[in-house]
Amino acid sequence: MEEAIPYITTNHSLTITSINRAAERYLEKSLLLNQSIDYVFNANFDVSNLVKTVYQGKALSFSKYKIDNGFCFVFNVSDDEVGEQLDFLNSAIENSCIGVWGFNIETKKVYLSDIARSFLGLTQSQNISWRKLLSFVHKEDRPQFPILFENHINLGAPLQFDFKLSRNNDEKWFALKGSLCNCIKDKWING
Repeated sequence: MEEAIPYITTNHSLTITSINRAAERYLEKSLLLNQSIDYVFNANFDVSNLVKTVYQGKALSFSKYKIDNGFCFVFNVSDDEVGEQLDFLNSAIENSCIGVWGFNIETKKVYLSDIARSFLGLTQSQNISWRKLLSFVHKEDRPQFPILFENHINLGAPLQFDFKLSRNNDEKWFALKGSLCNCIKDKWING
């Protein structure tokens, strides 16, 4: 691939495996290698083949391409108004202490923001499955999850409810809100 065009490659699990020289002008290679691209750029790269996010105050637009051993993410950098708006939005979410989450209906992949991970007592690098996440839900509240999610997906019923979460011998109440996002590639519920 052209060395003047910045890109990152990942394996199939979206772990960063290489960063070309053009990308090194914008990114610190030593901090990014072997990290999840979702985590590094605080975005969900499974959702579509075009992802926009903000990294260190710069708006990045990634285009995703399938390669033999994973994916290649070619990106553009801009300092325009969109970058400022995305930066503002990310800052507002971080400062509001609201955990952001996503659930891929087909693959069952889970995305959790830093704040959501903190609420759950998870480390930033710890991957978690939907099944494992549900195991944290209090046993009395666990049966409502599949029913409410199915009603939302199939009937359009609002996805909004309270539940108890048991983690490390500690019980906390959470309010869950979400909605179905029919993305280009997959169906996600985000909230």
